[in-house]
Amino acid sequence: MKSHLIAVLYHPALLNRGCRRNGLTLTELLVTISIIAALTSLTVPAWSSLTRSRARQVASGMVMESLELARSTALTTKRDTWVVFRHQVEGNRDAFRIVSSGDGSVMSLGPWKQLPGGILFRDGEGTLMEEHPSQEILSSALNEIAPPAGQTFGSVMFQRSGRVGRPLRGGNQLILSFNSSVGPAPQPILLSRATGRSSSSE
Repeated sequence: MKSHLIAVLYHPALLNRGCRRNGLTLTELLVTISIIAALTSLTVPAWSSLTRSRARQVASGMVMESLELARSTALTTKRDTWVVFRHQVEGNRDAFRIVSSGDGSVMSLGPWKQLPGGILFRDGEGTLMEEHPSQEILSSALNEIAPPAGQTFGSVMFQRSGRVGRPLRGGNQLILSFNSSVGPAPQPILLSRATGRSSSSE
């Protein structure tokens, strides 16, 4: 009786039926791959749009944070404090750096901070990129290295009172504008000359 039971359990027909139940047919596999491909094609554009939106927010946030840091540094240290903006023409990322000056010394505070890829400072009349930093400030920002060809520089200076000292020209609100090669550009940053505070419509 026991040998008959073993023979039934190991019968080839039963074994094949078990294997068929555990595997996928070629048709099922192709359908699964098609569904995954369709879902991926729907997700990628949404993810790209989210990434571009995030890059715009990060760019504005980074610059506004550094402008506020420069203003508070000027207030607490009683030294004129600059933010130098660097626009790269040759495809490298645009960047900015804080420089402090006073008592006969000039020093950079922290490294260059790069904007997210594809976000650029916009040159042009009426923006902070029109205010070129002095040779002394630029030299300190570049670690005493001559500026490479093809780069342009803008700046803003906070006085010891926290007010904007330079640029001297312009109205009560100064503007720092952006360009973007990866979608809509961030909204311009507005800087109050009287208070030194920055704001954006985003």
